[in-house]
Parts: sequence; C-alpha cells; structure tokens
Amino acid sequence: MSVTKSSSTIQTILPWLVVIIILIAAFKLWENQQQLHRTLAFNVAEADQITVLSAEYESLAGVADKDTKIFIDADQATTWLLEKSRQQGIQINITAITNPNEQGSQASALIEAKFESAHFNRLIQWLQQSRVSNLNIVATSLKASEPGETSGFITFELR
Repeated sequence: MSVTKSSSTIQTILPWLVVIIILIAAFKLWENQQQLHRTLAFNVAEADQITVLSAEYESLAGVADKDTKIFIDADQATTWLLEKSRQQGIQINITAITNPNEQGSQASALIEAKFESAHFNRLIQWLQQSRVSNLNIVATSLKASEPGETSGFITFELR
C-alpha cells in the first residue's frame, strides 16, 4: 500500500511541479522581454538624439567636402568668412591686406579676423569650414576670456 500511496503522491505532485517550472520559465521570459523593450526604447531615443545632433552639425559646420570654395580675391573671401561666422554666431571684424609687391599667380592677400568673444566650439567649427577653401591659416592669437569663450584674431592667407 505504501508503494501505491507514494506513487499516487508523485502522480499528484508531478503535474503541479511541471506547472510551477513552466510558470518560472514564463516569468523569466517575460522579464527578459521587458528588459529588451526598455533597451530598445533607450536605443531608439539615442538614435533620435544622434540624428538631431547630426542635422545640427550639418547645418552649422557642413559636410567636409561639400561646397569647395575657391576665392579669386579677398572681397569674396571676406564676404564668405563673414557669412559663415554669422551662421556660427560669432561677431568678427575683418580686415583684408593685399601685398602690392607680389603679382600674377603668386599674389596673395592676408585676411585678419578679430573677435572679442566667441564660444570655442563654434570657433573651431567656423575654422573647419575654411578647410574647404583656398584660405590657409597663417597666424592665430587666442586668449580665454571666460569659461568656454575665447577672444583674439586669426589671420588667413588667400592663395
């Protein structure tokens, strides 16, 4: 009788044990699914933020090889530098100096851009825009005026 009773007890407990194991496995799967949904939502938000920052960068700094500028005279370069500085929110005063001793294809002009206060990151973006032109930086003097701000001048050469 004891064999029958223990066999009967096992038959009664076994289905409940299987149900408990299935419930534990289902709970773990549900928990993993919830974690994946949270991770997905975080990654989507991060991707959206990267998209916004990328669009802002392209509107402010532009793509490196886009719109290559070749300036013929200092007036064109001065106008372009002023326009790009306004896009970056930098107030500059520009002075163009041409060298009358040089003539023909060897002629060059110096363009000096002075600024009282410019956010350093925006100044760097503005300088990166000049890389896609025939303007070369020949001299700089920068001083920290406030945290994140700088003042000074940058001299470009038009070649």
